[in-house]
Amino acid sequence: MIIKALVHCKYPKVTETFFNAVTAKTKKAKFFDYDLQFLFKSAQFLPPADLPQLDAYAAALDEKFIDKYLEALAPLRPALSQQSDKSDSSDPSET
Repeated sequence: MIIKALVHCKYPKVTETFFNAVTAKTKKAKFFDYDLQFLFKSAQFLPPADLPQLDAYAAALDEKFIDKYLEALAPLRPALSQQSDKSDSSDPSET
């Protein structure tokens, strides 16, 4: 909920805050518990422009959490491709 609220408020360091929270939760975690599941689920609210950073962060995670983490990022992927489609598209009537 905190991550979602920070995104809603347009907090500029929301992705960094997310990384700090994930690092703290996974540091001593022995399994994928509810708190971690809830935190990963909040990734869907992060800015899609930060997807490269989010993907790179997966390398820092313990391997038992990587799959769930990458699955949590999946909702951001269509948003990123839609944004690039809008910027790359041109109106055929302009030619």
